[in-house]
Amino acid sequence: MKFIFFGCLLMMSPTLLALPLATESYLKKPKLVVVLVIDQFRGELLNKMQKELKPAGTAAQPGGFAFLMKNGAWFPHAEYEVSQAMTCVGHAMILSGSYPTLNGISLNQWFDSKAGKRIGCIEDARDGISPRNLFATTVGDEMKTSRSKSKVISVAVKDRSAVLLGGHRADHAIWLNSAGSAWTTSTYYGTPPTWIDAENRRLSASPKKDLLSKNLAASIEGTQSTLRLAAQALTEEKLGRGPDTDLLAISLSNHDILGHALGPESPEMEKLVLAEDVELQRFFGVLQKQMKGWSEVLFVMTADHGIPGTPTKLLPPENGDGQFDALASIRNVNRHLDEAFKVRSKEPWITATFLLNFYLNEKFIQERGLSLAAVESEAKKALAKEPGVIEVFTRQEFLDGKISDNLPGRQFKNSYRPDRNGHLQIVLRPFMVAKSELTANHMTGWAYDRYVPLFLMGNSISPGIYAGGKIVDIAPTVSFLLGTVPPSMSEGRVLSETFKSVKPSK
Repeated sequence: MKFIFFGCLLMMSPTLLALPLATESYLKKPKLVVVLVIDQFRGELLNKMQKELKPAGTAAQPGGFAFLMKNGAWFPHAEYEVSQAMTCVGHAMILSGSYPTLNGISLNQWFDSKAGKRIGCIEDARDGISPRNLFATTVGDEMKTSRSKSKVISVAVKDRSAVLLGGHRADHAIWLNSAGSAWTTSTYYGTPPTWIDAENRRLSASPKKDLLSKNLAASIEGTQSTLRLAAQALTEEKLGRGPDTDLLAISLSNHDILGHALGPESPEMEKLVLAEDVELQRFFGVLQKQMKGWSEVLFVMTADHGIPGTPTKLLPPENGDGQFDALASIRNVNRHLDEAFKVRSKEPWITATFLLNFYLNEKFIQERGLSLAAVESEAKKALAKEPGVIEVFTRQEFLDGKISDNLPGRQFKNSYRPDRNGHLQIVLRPFMVAKSELTANHMTGWAYDRYVPLFLMGNSISPGIYAGGKIVDIAPTVSFLLGTVPPSMSEGRVLSETFKSVKPSK
């Protein structure tokens, strides 16, 4: 009976499976942490394409994804637990270890009622682009606090990806300019390093200059350019060879750009994954040469969100093409509120809507002596009747703690910021998306958007396939292995089940 009871406990709590990490492994800290994020990388891609990938290879001659699959702790379904999975949200969570409701990055952009305009997640009046909208510290920030000579560098085609991975104290955060033709940074991070010049000269000489183009050739070239620049950072900055641990964070943005344009099931996306496999192998070659092996490297790979597959076959007929028409909904809400409050005015009740958030006209409501909570409640009734809407949350419900405890409710409580999200936020049925010109889109909390792969590979990590895992667990796990304090708002747990444990004495 004791054995049966103990077995039940192990099944109930995966953390009970964890044995102590060997002291010698813990005391031997990694000299280099590399975090690779592939934007919009669906959770099942590596399972689906494993037979087409390059061989795993060896430590001296590593392959690409298969090398990770063989030598890393692999969580095929790591979870985001947010109501709207998107680029800013995901990249902010990965190295802060915190949910949007704490770290402040709840959307890619939000409406500022005082300024009367949209604000991007890294938009900054002082420096143009900075991490100031991120309220939490990151793994890199805490490394710089703990070890004064640590270097932190981030590279991504998307500025928001580079900034949110690099954090507040990065030595360099590098991204592609808005024309898609040259690598750059902002005044927040100071003068750009000279080692980006060679890659910029290469791009200027290329007939395909715009790495933001939504075609396969540009996406492959964008991936190549990102990883070449990361390799330059490794060698020119001598990352991993200094007195303190360094961090290199990379995000492959072109995967997302092509995925939106063509959809995740397109032949071009499969070709891009195979190209990423080749480029990852090349980068691994540079990495192991720079570090003279793998014993001092901690490598992390994940994604910032997933993407739905072909939706229309799974939608009921009344949802048509699966696109939610926000503008039509605004008209319906305005009519409903006019009738409910007996107001006739050309001024709209809703001032802005995007990313499934609706912002009420607070000035208009206040001037008429109406309760904002009452208007939210009536607007909720109208939105709940819109095709495809299965849940509507309001700001007042969040403030009053009256959010349901179902899956969308739990995700909403992790995600919502009263100062940045709308007065109302809707949840669409699975596979419905906001109306746009994109072939495929995300921004939900459903399984296809919230589950992504997660890999940990290092001297203290036991290879294998693991169930569970959350994205907020990455930062505290890396911090534990580095011996540093976790990021300020870290909410996750240490993935101790992946550790190489003490061998039992005989």
